[in-house]
Amino acid sequence: MNDSIELVNTTELNYEIENMFRNEWHFILILSPYLDLTEKIQAILAMSDAKVVILYTEIEKESKKKKLEDFQVSMPNVEFYCIPNFHAKAYITSGTLIITSLNLYKFSQINNFELGIVLKDTTYNKIIGKLFEELKILFNMNGIDTELLDNLKLPTVQDLFNEILLKSNKKEEDYGDAELLKIFSEKLLNRYSFDRKDCWRDNENILQRWAVVNRDMYEWALLNIRF
Repeated sequence: MNDSIELVNTTELNYEIENMFRNEWHFILILSPYLDLTEKIQAILAMSDAKVVILYTEIEKESKKKKLEDFQVSMPNVEFYCIPNFHAKAYITSGTLIITSLNLYKFSQINNFELGIVLKDTTYNKIIGKLFEELKILFNMNGIDTELLDNLKLPTVQDLFNEILLKSNKKEEDYGDAELLKIFSEKLLNRYSFDRKDCWRDNENILQRWAVVNRDMYEWALLNIRF
């Protein structure tokens, strides 16, 4: 069972953030009060197939407004949302959450002493729901449609189960009640831990179809689970 939480330093943070952005296939959510990014991060985000959203605080100086315009040209796939008095710093994908003091501009990455917490696997799954709840409150306070966050939701057990059914050339209706879902659940539960609420009330060996799975779970299951 995987439960990953790690404290990392400045060098390790830069490595973790770059890799999480490079490898993401679902969404990238950047929470940063300062609208500034290194050229390398800009290039990675511009090339990403993931949905990329950046939340930043208000810009008053003309030079900063010009920077936003430049970013919108160089990264047309990125959505920017301005939120007053916003000071949280976190970087989130479908499999990794980093909460840190690090900003994504060159001075911070090179000159400052920074620390961060990296959450992955089941620790990530326990925290991400609460984070999105807080962001929905923030969005409602600032007149931003919370549907944006709904569109960033992680894949579910059902999504993963359906894909494995397809790869295994099986049809669920050809088998007994929840037979294939039970086989699938037991294999996933042998590898990863889930909250009790993610399992059936009367059978903790079967996962709820709506339970979320992160990127690492999804990729492992596609490689290792067949019926």
